[in-house]
Amino acid sequence: MKKNNINILFILMLVASLFFTSLFFFQWNPLTKEKLDIKNKLESYYFDRCEFSSNKILIQGWAVLHGKSHVLTSVYAEKSDGLFVKVEKSSQYREDVIRAFGGDKSLDKSGFMATRYISDKDSYTGKVIIVSHGEDGYKYAAFNNCK
Repeated sequence: MKKNNINILFILMLVASLFFTSLFFFQWNPLTKEKLDIKNKLESYYFDRCEFSSNKILIQGWAVLHGKSHVLTSVYAEKSDGLFVKVEKSSQYREDVIRAFGGDKSLDKSGFMATRYISDKDSYTGKVIIVSHGEDGYKYAAFNNCK
């Protein structure tokens, strides 16, 4: 293979790797902001950790909607302009929540860990919101002010 072809192949691989890295980063950290106005209060929740560092938001906890087995939970952080950005989360197994609510195995994935990489901590207020979507279509919210 000629040296010129190897150089072109290297440049194409470099461009492809940058493209896919950016694609995955913005998929995990979307730039869109939302206005959230949820009237229903989430009754059973807990924040284990809620931290804003210079480059990352980290929120851990659990949320339960009583009597509902299929619940989707989302986590948001408030920007200085009053709009919210989604903090991507993964579900966490919570044996303590199962025990606390009488051994209900449907609560096994009630925990969450949400992270978002940020470039400017000062553009966030420190307020976070957990939004749980019940199978009935209603949304329930709980707020917390992080440090």
